[in-house]
Amino acid sequence: MANELFPWDIIEREFVQGRDERDAGTGLKRKTFPTHEQLCQQYGCKLETIRNRSQSGKWLLQRTQFKRKLRIKNTEINLDDLMGESGKFDAQHLRILEKTNQLMEEFLEPYVTGGYDDLPPLKPRDLKDIIGAIKDSVITVRSILGEPNTASLLDEIKEATLTERKNKEVSKTRLAHLNKLLTDSDKVKEELELRRAEIRKQLDNNNTK
Repeated sequence: MANELFPWDIIEREFVQGRDERDAGTGLKRKTFPTHEQLCQQYGCKLETIRNRSQSGKWLLQRTQFKRKLRIKNTEINLDDLMGESGKFDAQHLRILEKTNQLMEEFLEPYVTGGYDDLPPLKPRDLKDIIGAIKDSVITVRSILGEPNTASLLDEIKEATLTERKNKEVSKTRLAHLNKLLTDSDKVKEELELRRAEIRKQLDNNNTK
């Protein structure tokens, strides 16, 4: 009956979930997990009794599970904050790409417009690097904007054209099929009319006899 004198529910909760204590140096709250011995000293219960209760109630397992949940909770990232930071990051990259493309355009303009005799010639390696930079820029921008980067705009136009052409071919085939059905229907109708005429002629011949 002596065991009922101790607040075992509080003792168990403090062992499993720890205590929120304020650090004397920093003034910040931190969670500490007392040992069996510390709880015995605080509440005046026997060490053997608290250990038996801890073993039967699986306090140590409960503490491990609580700490795991606590770590997960403390490392959770707010999705809205993450999306906001991601948007700022993407916007910054778009601005950088815009400036980079502007510099590249200014660099290439004399070569495109001509009229500059003192321009150094562009080597094949330079052209390859420029084309690669433009391609990477396009892929990056399309990726940031959430568009598929596996196909270029020209590929999409080709696909749309082929689809339209295919649909037209299907329509032509369908029309030809319908026309054939109508033609066959007319032929059947003509054959039926001829057959009816023959039957009427045969009936007329029979009636005159």
